[in-house]
Amino acid sequence: MSRKTVNAKNLEALGTERLAALMLELCAGHSEVKRRVRLELVHAAGAGALAHEIRKRLATVGRSRGRLDWSKCKAYLADLATQLDLISDRVAREAPVEAFELVWQFLALSPSVFDRLEDRHDALDALCDTAREMLGEIAPRAGMDPEGLADRVFEAISEDDAGAWSELILHLGPALGEAGCLRMLDRMAGLAGPSARRVSLWRRQIADVRGDVDAYLAELRPEDLQRPGAAAGAAERLMEAGRFEAALKLLEDARGNMPAGVGHVEWDAAYVAVLEALGHVEALQAYCWSCFTTDLSVPHLRDHLKRLPDFDDIEQEDAAKALALRHPDLELALVFFLEWPDLAMAAQLVLSRAEDLDGDRYDLLSPAADALEAEHPLASILCRRAMILWTLQRERASRYGYAARHLRTCEHVDAVLADYEGHGDHAAFLRTLRHAHGRKQAFWRRVK
Repeated sequence: MSRKTVNAKNLEALGTERLAALMLELCAGHSEVKRRVRLELVHAAGAGALAHEIRKRLATVGRSRGRLDWSKCKAYLADLATQLDLISDRVAREAPVEAFELVWQFLALSPSVFDRLEDRHDALDALCDTAREMLGEIAPRAGMDPEGLADRVFEAISEDDAGAWSELILHLGPALGEAGCLRMLDRMAGLAGPSARRVSLWRRQIADVRGDVDAYLAELRPEDLQRPGAAAGAAERLMEAGRFEAALKLLEDARGNMPAGVGHVEWDAAYVAVLEALGHVEALQAYCWSCFTTDLSVPHLRDHLKRLPDFDDIEQEDAAKALALRHPDLELALVFFLEWPDLAMAAQLVLSRAEDLDGDRYDLLSPAADALEAEHPLASILCRRAMILWTLQRERASRYGYAARHLRTCEHVDAVLADYEGHGDHAAFLRTLRHAHGRKQAFWRRVK
């Protein structure tokens, strides 16, 4: 390895004096670097000293009120991420109680940080997710009193309007234990009115912590269980408790209320899992095949084929491809062949139904053209022609640049294509374009 490569071994070879000089140079021009180096120096005095510095930094963040535009958000959030990293990597190892309090302080100030940011809320959401996970990891090591912790959690979630404490019960479940869960249920007993819906959610989370599936189900209304997502969640919990027949009935009841032709990922996964667990192979195979014939689902076809004997699976795969080739939804069929993948069948589909290609589906036809270009150049050209014609016929000037590039690509591919199989060569297509759209000068300028 080159001695010029920036890695730990090569940096160590520079020696402590040279490295110290370099760090001083970096600190002089970058306040974030200087702050991080200072914290590392503080840590040398012990985890308690580092915790004190982080606490002061978080307090400063909490007192700040100025708006942060997009140009300042990245550095600001990077600083907050650094504080969490130091808590996790340094403080938590030696002083878990201090670490727990620091993370709690971080989450408590996050609503004020949200108010200051003009952008990058997703990044702050991710930091809050990390902080809640850290609480769950640190709490058991911090020896928290379960009932005292329950009171703190209850107060936090009761006043949470920004989502800072979302799913806190689930993260702190092991530390709460049975005593903490019972304490929280006592605190919730007197809440009603607008808080009732939130209380129901908290009770479901406590039920999950305690592994009490009946308590979880008791918090759901009959109409809730008719929704596929809620039914799937309840069924998963029933399966974890070994109650597969009950899970199957729950899912089948919800299935009858799903709109025709509309799938649901969570419900589907739960339904396949429960059929497999019960050994209902014939029902499972019929379901997977039905899903495939409806929406040409690659996962369902793979599931179906893997349970067939050798050679039967090959025959069934051929039947599936034949079905896809004549499926009424051309774009859905093209997606299937690209994902399977079978580029030869994708090309056959395009060649046989080129006039039906939807040129507005550039999200599908553009990658399809790229995938087909090397081995199936004619199919690639037909995909590009569909997008070109759609753009010009509807005068979508915003797409003229893309259409021009597609036309130039067709010209390049034409040089290696000997037979257009009756679809008209590039020269003929170009004449058709000029005859029908010759006045669209904005497009032709892009072509040149």
